[in-house]
Amino acid sequence: MSISREKRIRRINYLIASGIKTPAGLARNLGVSENTLYSTYYYQSDMHNVIPEKSRKPRENHCTKINEKFLDGLIKKGLTLDDCAERCHVTKEGVRQYILRKGKSDSYLEARMRISNHFTKTEQNDLSNVTSQQSEEEMKKAQEENPWAYAKTEEVFSKCPTLKENFLDIYRFIRDFNYVY
Repeated sequence: MSISREKRIRRINYLIASGIKTPAGLARNLGVSENTLYSTYYYQSDMHNVIPEKSRKPRENHCTKINEKFLDGLIKKGLTLDDCAERCHVTKEGVRQYILRKGKSDSYLEARMRISNHFTKTEQNDLSNVTSQQSEEEMKKAQEENPWAYAKTEEVFSKCPTLKENFLDIYRFIRDFNYVY
């Protein structure tokens, strides 16, 4: 025969009034576990007036702990979220949440902008170096191919130093014009 909830609540109140003030003693007399006692009867009976609420352990984070100092260094360097995540052995989303939680989004964005500007300048320098190397080779070839057109082009550039056109474009124009006449 099962005891109803109301009878158990009355029994808990009676046991508390008779001097049993421990959760283990109440649970033993009722024939239930301490967890059931707390989850089912704590607030319905006088238990909450006599027995402190069961202390709960804070949930442990089962995720990998982030080495904050290491991650802060990566953020200051301006690495991408993927790179930071890979090096800290966490997810990209974990790194993003860490940045937001710690209020480091402004410093992260500044570092990323600094890095992207650096790469843009480096790429431009590399492109201009490649272009200048190609131009030097083409200019040598142009000088050997048609010395007269090359000399005329140098003359035009010496007379008009603010000319915006490319040296080789002017050279090709003079060379082609010379062949027409």
